[in-house]
Amino acid sequence: MSKLLVAPLEALTDSELTDSERRVLLALFSFRSKVTDTVWPGVEKIGERANIKDKARIGKITTVLAKKGWVEKWKVGFSGRNQYKLVFPERLNTLQDTIGQPLEVDSTYKAESTSQCRQNIPHHTRQNMPSADNKPVQQTIKQTSKRFTKPSLDELFEFKNSHQYLPDPHKFLNYYQGNGWKVGRSPMKCWKSTFRTWHLRDLESVKAKPKSNSIRGRSIEDALSDRSWANG
Repeated sequence: MSKLLVAPLEALTDSELTDSERRVLLALFSFRSKVTDTVWPGVEKIGERANIKDKARIGKITTVLAKKGWVEKWKVGFSGRNQYKLVFPERLNTLQDTIGQPLEVDSTYKAESTSQCRQNIPHHTRQNMPSADNKPVQQTIKQTSKRFTKPSLDELFEFKNSHQYLPDPHKFLNYYQGNGWKVGRSPMKCWKSTFRTWHLRDLESVKAKPKSNSIRGRSIEDALSDRSWANG
């Protein structure tokens, strides 16, 4: 049965990706579900969908994808199995926000006409146009990104309660204070997004647990309010 693939268009058009990297990235996107961007397929499964048989090569490619901003990669459990969080590279967001739509330039234009056209182009776009000698002008736009701010315990509780999330803010804060606020090997960029990922994992764990009618399987409040014994 064929697998329906849902992935950003940039995964196909990113010029920094090689063919092998693009295939592995699209293979990872094929494992994504509707409720989470975190996937944990084995290298064999990734290799099958990317048509790459070398397991060691799969590990190297996913590490490169993490450096290029497409995934966050870390090991979990005693088995050391890799988990991957699919993210969107900030470099592509910055490029779209600062430059806007790409400007098509005919390479056959003469230097004089190119120079004349540049005078009528907005300054922020003109910086990426070819100069009169057909050499690209150096990019001078500063790429601004929000600096990560560590949340306080009160902020975590407020965020948890406002969205009715499951994770314990104490455990969340202690865990990331201990590892230097890193997700896998990469510095954390958004603690709210990471908290949501914890919530989705906890939610999946709750759904996976079998239901029990015993007192041990119920909350203390439910057990105390149970009057079924009076019907006997």
